[in-house]
Amino acid sequence: MLGGKSLLAVTVIENIKHECRNEDCNELLPLEEYKLHLKLCPHRSVRCPAPQELCGKDMPLSKVYSHIVSECKGSWNEDTHGEANDGKSLIRLSYQLSTENMSNRGFGLSLKGVQFYLSYEKVPPYHVFNVQLIGNAAECKDYEVHIAVYRPGDEMKRKDVQRFSGEPLPIDMEREMKKQSGLTVSSVQMGKISVKKNDELSLFG
Repeated sequence: MLGGKSLLAVTVIENIKHECRNEDCNELLPLEEYKLHLKLCPHRSVRCPAPQELCGKDMPLSKVYSHIVSECKGSWNEDTHGEANDGKSLIRLSYQLSTENMSNRGFGLSLKGVQFYLSYEKVPPYHVFNVQLIGNAAECKDYEVHIAVYRPGDEMKRKDVQRFSGEPLPIDMEREMKKQSGLTVSSVQMGKISVKKNDELSLFG
């Protein structure tokens, strides 16, 4: 006996094949490999990266990107009917800012087959911009993102441009941690770099 378990029973449990519990995954693995697989499974359940108040749905990781670009209420892709991707590594997006304390919709981005989500959330009194990789933390180390927020027409030449460079965030990062990561801009500074047109505030990100 070992800790109340027979050695035979422990050996059987460790060597028996375990079927992945995630939807659409048919992997059969030994116990130790199974435990690791659950953390990295491409079909594991994750929450949509869009702001909680705009979406917040849970779904398999493998279906997140198609959800973002086709039906997510927290994504502008639904309006544009596709990806915000011009085939280049530099993508310029224009935001219209609400005066209410509500987060803005983000964008699904695909660069050379790698999928990302650009997020813009309001965490009063700050505005938080970040990019999430539709993948895990280990995969994030292979990429670097650069975010710049500036006044439309300035082409990032003014001194009050706000910038961030660093790794993207993993898709399954805790929401509270996500709100503290990326480019954080105060409401005062945001007022300096936005322009008012037709009673709406705009900026580039």
